[in-house]
Parts: sequence; structure tokens; C-alpha cells
Amino acid sequence: MNAAFPPEFHGFSEEGDSGMPTTWSLDILVKRAQAEIPDYHEVTASHDIRFAGPFGDAQIPNRKHIIPAEASEMMLIVGSYVHESNASETIVYAFVYGVNANQIGFMYMDEQGKAERLDVCRCKEINFQTPFCYLGDNDLGQQSVRLMLRPFLLFNFLSANYLDTITHYKSFWTDLTKAFSWIANKGRRPDTGLSKPKTSAKAANPKSMLHEYFAEDSTSKPQAVASKLEEDEDPVQPRIKRRDYGGSSTIQNPQSVPVSPSTPEEPPVTHDHEAGLQALASQHEKEVTRLRNELDAMRQRSDLVHNAYNGLKRNHDQLSIAYSKAVKDIHQVRARYLESSESSKRWKTRAEDAEKRETTLKAQRREDRAKMARARQLLETSESDDEAEVVGAPS
Repeated sequence: MNAAFPPEFHGFSEEGDSGMPTTWSLDILVKRAQAEIPDYHEVTASHDIRFAGPFGDAQIPNRKHIIPAEASEMMLIVGSYVHESNASETIVYAFVYGVNANQIGFMYMDEQGKAERLDVCRCKEINFQTPFCYLGDNDLGQQSVRLMLRPFLLFNFLSANYLDTITHYKSFWTDLTKAFSWIANKGRRPDTGLSKPKTSAKAANPKSMLHEYFAEDSTSKPQAVASKLEEDEDPVQPRIKRRDYGGSSTIQNPQSVPVSPSTPEEPPVTHDHEAGLQALASQHEKEVTRLRNELDAMRQRSDLVHNAYNGLKRNHDQLSIAYSKAVKDIHQVRARYLESSESSKRWKTRAEDAEKRETTLKAQRREDRAKMARARQLLETSESDDEAEVVGAPS
């Protein structure tokens, strides 16, 4: 992997002091991987990488409290997680977050449709599916596993165009090449092809391998010799869970197996027979992978349906409350209407009585006017008679 950087890469992005790009776009990464990683085509062509989403606030009610605001809404299905409280298995999703969008996180959905965060330090609790289960063997330390998970997940987000670039990650290329080698060897150590035996042998200083994001606080570790032991080879280090895909990927070291002198030698395996076994194992592994992918897809659909059901239930509850309030308002309006109807009836009766009194008063007024006219006429007649008598009387 130490081939010279092709000249066509220069000018695509800024380069650091070591000649390595500091900003990785998809074009730069693909061209360099095709030129320098022998396993690139095999790894990218033989595994089904699936994304799910979008997972926004509508799909995850508590997203703002669990997942960083800048995290991607599209997430990558990496495996499953068994919750300790109810032993139920649910899909685990990986997402990208951070100011520079170069950190990875894990989350799953509980039975109530709420998101739960899984810290990257707990990746050993995740049942990774292919190809993520190949990133390390049972003796590889947690820091090294995370060291390879991070670049490979970022690579897949970049390949799916959910990331524009990968920046501020100095050891990205080194970590990614290691991840590709582990996946191509299906979880076996790339240098030997054999699973690493349990040993406490010393190795190189881990500071040259571990990125600062995954490195633990140096003040919490012993000094001197203990700081030089590689954490990946610590026998008490927690180990990542890996599913069994088509048989065990661990090959026991022949030097550690005692051989009895009385045991007859097994006949040598022919090349054709070995090729047939490899083809059968490969076919079996592909079938298992396909079935597991279908199961993951069913779980994803179940999670989405569950989330949709929860959303519909919330809408139904809100509509029920609004309906109850509307019914209450209708009853109040009806009561006011009935009350106003009774009041209008009373006012109508009063108006009719007033009209009757008005008619009676008008009749009485007409009668009074007639009586006054007759009285005036009688008065005038009486005055005329009195004047006539006065005129005819002797003076």
C-alpha cells in the first residue's frame, strides 16, 4: 500500500506534509483506492450495504434529545442489538455527526418508537452483519475495532453521496486500508491469514496506530512499560460480537495443537475438492447473507410501520381531544340557543300583549273622540238656543 500517489490526484484537494490529501472527495478516494488497494473491487462488489431513512423529528420523536442536531438523517444498517431488559432484538443504525461530519454514532429504536444511543465504546454489544463483522477478530481490542469501523462507515456514507467530503481525519487512509484488508480476509488477520491466538506478546506502540478521537486519556493508564503494550493484544480487553456467517472464521494455530504420534495422517485434499468446498462455502455464505439482509429489511419495515403507527396514534389522540372539545362547545351553543328560544317566546308574548293593549287603547281613543264630538255639538246647540231666547225676549 506504499505506492506513489498518482500525479492526476494533485490539484483535487489540499495535501498535508506527508503528501496525503487532507480533504477526501469521492473521486479522489475511488481513484486512489483502485490504484493502491488490491481488495477494493472485491470488497465493494461482494457486499450489500443498505441505508435507511430519513430519520427526522417526525420519525424519531426524541431525536433532538438523543442524536446530535447535525447528524445525518440517512443512516446505515450495521447489525442488531439485544436489549437486556426485554431480550428483544432490534436493528442498529450508524450515523455521521460532528462539526466536520467525520464522527460515527450508533442508535436503535425501542418498542415505543424512541431512539436509544449506543456509545461507540459499546460496539462489542452489537451483532454486526457482513461486512462489518469482519472488522477484527475475537482478540482484537476495542480501540482498533472502532479505528476500522469509523473509516469504513465514513467511506460508505461518502460512496452513497450522503457526505460531500471527509476532512480533519489525518489517519483516514491508513485506517481505511486496514479495514479493507480485514474485510477481504473475512475477519482473519491480513498479515498471516490466521486468527490471532491468545497471547500477551508485546507489539508496537499503539500511539502510532490509534487516532486521537479513539485514544483514551493517557493519565488514566499506567506509566513506563504498561504504556507500550498494545491494547489490541490485551487478554482482558472486551471483545466484539460477530455473527457466524457460513462457518467459523477462526483457524487454530497449528503450533498450539498437540499431535499424537499414533494418529494416522489424513489423506491430502485435492485442489478440485478444495475448490468445490470453497465454492460451496461461498454459495452458502451468500445465501445466509441474503436471508439476513431480507430479515433486516423486514425488521426495518417493521420499525417504520411501528413509527408510523405511533404517529397515527398521536394524531388520533389529538383528534379525540379536539372532538371532545367540539362536542362540548356544541352542547353549550345548543343550551344557549334553547335559552334564547325561550326568551324569544317570552318577548313575543309580551309584544303580542302590547299590540293588543295598543289596539284597545286606539279603540277607546276613537270612542272618546266621538263622545267629545257629540258633546261639542250638544254644547254648540245649547248655546244657539240660549242666544235665540235672548233675542226674542222683550226689552
